[in-house]
Amino acid sequence: MDKLKRFKTFARRLSLTMICAASLFSALAPAIGAGSEEERLALLLSESVPESGEAEFSGFLISLNEDAEPVCREGALERVAEGIYKTDDPAEMLLYGLVTAEDVELIEPDWRAEAAADDDIYSSAALAQIYGSGGARGQMRASAAASLGLDGSGVRVAIIDNGLDLDFGDFDPAKVERCAVNGNTVLFEPETGGVNHGTLVADIIAGANGNAIGVDGIAPGASIVSINVYSDGECYYSDIIAGLDAAINQYGCKVVNMSLGGTVKSDLLQTKLDEAVSKGVILVAAAGNITQLGNKLVYPAACDGVVGVGAVGCDYSWQTYSCYNVSVDCAVPGTLVYVSGGSYIGARGTSYASPAVAAAAAVMLQRDPGLTPAGFEAQLTARCMDLGASGRDDYYGCGFVRLDWLLSDLPVLWDMTTADNATTLSVAALSPELRVYAARYSAAGRLESVIALPGSFCRRYERGSAAERLFFLGTGFQPLAASAAYPPS
Repeated sequence: MDKLKRFKTFARRLSLTMICAASLFSALAPAIGAGSEEERLALLLSESVPESGEAEFSGFLISLNEDAEPVCREGALERVAEGIYKTDDPAEMLLYGLVTAEDVELIEPDWRAEAAADDDIYSSAALAQIYGSGGARGQMRASAAASLGLDGSGVRVAIIDNGLDLDFGDFDPAKVERCAVNGNTVLFEPETGGVNHGTLVADIIAGANGNAIGVDGIAPGASIVSINVYSDGECYYSDIIAGLDAAINQYGCKVVNMSLGGTVKSDLLQTKLDEAVSKGVILVAAAGNITQLGNKLVYPAACDGVVGVGAVGCDYSWQTYSCYNVSVDCAVPGTLVYVSGGSYIGARGTSYASPAVAAAAAVMLQRDPGLTPAGFEAQLTARCMDLGASGRDDYYGCGFVRLDWLLSDLPVLWDMTTADNATTLSVAALSPELRVYAARYSAAGRLESVIALPGSFCRRYERGSAAERLFFLGTGFQPLAASAAYPPS
């Protein structure tokens, strides 16, 4: 009876029209007894809802075992993805026999998600300056991909967002497919103010280059699958899960961008993400813009298997709106400048950082179709430009993503000029996977730079508190024999 009392307390606290406590008690009370399946379900339901005020939710997500034979009914039980359903009223679901209590493996609230975009506070002059820096494409050196004939062609990128405006976007409509989820038929849901979030995200990925309008995309050859997960301006975890299901099982996308999220961890969302990773899908998500609300983790960016992206400015500095925590794996520009009619339209947020990394993944997949999600993360870890504190940190993750470094097959050069007057360098200190190829010294005999060949992935060597800058192999270096230390004795 203690558990039943606890459940009644929960129902009184919930006090929402989405669940009728009286009917739920009627459905459960006759069968509640020690160890009954109904008691287990009531307990699962009571434990799934945290203290009020943590986040908004609408209805409940339910995971069913593989032997279940559910009967779907609008509102009472609706399919979201394989084995995952949504109910507005668990009581009705049981009362009408749409599913049995023993079929339910997990139940959790259907949490609300938000786009990870922030208000634009930039002046026209500031926007012009940012545009002059080349935006994400320029800072990330995407021209290196173009010089190799890489533009993301042949790679499908899903954008789980609020749809695309084909008349506003600067991408090729012939390379765009659109759908909506969970019974919604609206393919594009415009935002108040006229600037469409999903359309801008798509432009960062696949916008046409060099036409002085829109945004110069990083992977203009990529195919876009736009999945609208919003309905009447709202998005919930059930919509994200359905969007992921469509991306991986209906369209066969190899990259998924999610510039949105919520602040509550979800086992069912993680289950669907795990499925995507197991099928070789690279998942990228915005780390969030809620530093003023306690710098909370944002999901799916904080989920396992997802590349969480933070935002920096055109000077590579951390942007104060960008969440800084363990979810951040890397960072790229978070300010977008869209050109329309000769005027600059600005937007900012980790929403606009995430698609730049998704586009980089598309370019990498074009070059290496066998690239796995783990392989992509390993490349980021090995070849990002370190910013902030040495090594990984919560503000920049592993560092700034540069496509020229990701795509280079050349050896990596460590510039040691900022180190603490080093005169020798242990090869073992670099990494057992590296062997020294060449070293350069100043007239005073101080070690200025080291070139190393990777055995698999390159790793930065950092000396003291100063983070050394990373360069590509230049001219004027002669190979030196491998040795335990330089200079050779």
